[in-house]
Amino acid sequence: QTILRACGLENTLFEAVQMDNEIAWKGSICTEREKAESERRLTLVKRALLQLSRAFVQGNRMNQTVFSKALDTLQAFATPASHKTEAAISVTGSIPYVMPIEELSQLLLLETYRNNEDLCASIKIGLLRVFARIAEGSEDVSTSRALDLLFMAAVPEHKPLTEHQLMVSRILVDRSNFPKLIESVQGAFDTENVAGIANQGRILRLLLTIMSGENEAVASELTQQAGLTINATAKAMTALVTNFDLNAARSDQRAEALEHAVHYGESKTDSAASPHSSRRISSSLELAALTSRYGADMLDLLVEQVYIMPMNEEQVASPQLWKFVVECAAPALDALADELRQSSIEPQEARCWRALMDFMDRLLGVVSQFGLEEELVEKG
Repeated sequence: QTILRACGLENTLFEAVQMDNEIAWKGSICTEREKAESERRLTLVKRALLQLSRAFVQGNRMNQTVFSKALDTLQAFATPASHKTEAAISVTGSIPYVMPIEELSQLLLLETYRNNEDLCASIKIGLLRVFARIAEGSEDVSTSRALDLLFMAAVPEHKPLTEHQLMVSRILVDRSNFPKLIESVQGAFDTENVAGIANQGRILRLLLTIMSGENEAVASELTQQAGLTINATAKAMTALVTNFDLNAARSDQRAEALEHAVHYGESKTDSAASPHSSRRISSSLELAALTSRYGADMLDLLVEQVYIMPMNEEQVASPQLWKFVVECAAPALDALADELRQSSIEPQEARCWRALMDFMDRLLGVVSQFGLEEELVEKG
């Protein structure tokens, strides 16, 4: 990458990015078939050079910075096309080249911004909306690669950018322009997953990302526009524990271990010793639910909410919140204490322990602040 930059490769790549592969359709005196062939050849060249550009910037901060002058042009190519060239459709039956150019441009943009705080800080709302539109066009928003840019823009290199976090949150709750996005946000709290969201945890992690750094403005936006209150999260957590299936969790773990073994060329016997199969699933229903991937992400979100959002007396005395404490948090902490006395706790259990202790510390601090100890004891 360094040698190619020293040779000035980026200048050739800039020209490639700006090349109009549909130029034959813009006034040349050719037959429609010749125009379609010209577009096909130029598109092949452009696709190859976009792939080379991606390799040029991948993981190289200096090359990313050098390439940044092409970002506006790339954004135009990455934006989903609103129409197709009718003449080309009549000749070829379809245009198999438009979408690959879009996708390659999208991937190149992602790679140019990845792990580059300075470039991420320059991202404008227009580009975020382009990638939100790309995600919106996916069959399942939660699996769209386009969401990666929302993650990067909000917290590049573990450093929250407050304004970008708020931009992303406003996109997520923009029901008129991005209805599937807000449906995915709300659907991430559906513990029975009626909507069939493939990666609920990824949506929860996006919410955590835009709230990180105790961004109260984002938490307030999500509460008002999407109904993501502390009570809603506590209620979802309680439902998760109530409906959690230990046997299904163990089956999923065995399937994951076998998939890992096949991927890495291990035997079925070897897979039994892999990290994917050795992770202990607690016999405690509450602890098993809260240490599942989905449960752990939701618990982290609940902790973030109670630390960010202001809590009044009514909120602290909420039946939904204390139902979670009594039926989920307390039994899980008891199970963790038992396992710690008997042997040791797993990494995912240690994560759960820290999250629950942070949650209880914050909650009891607010209870003490309002002098509600006796009232809550009387309520049981």
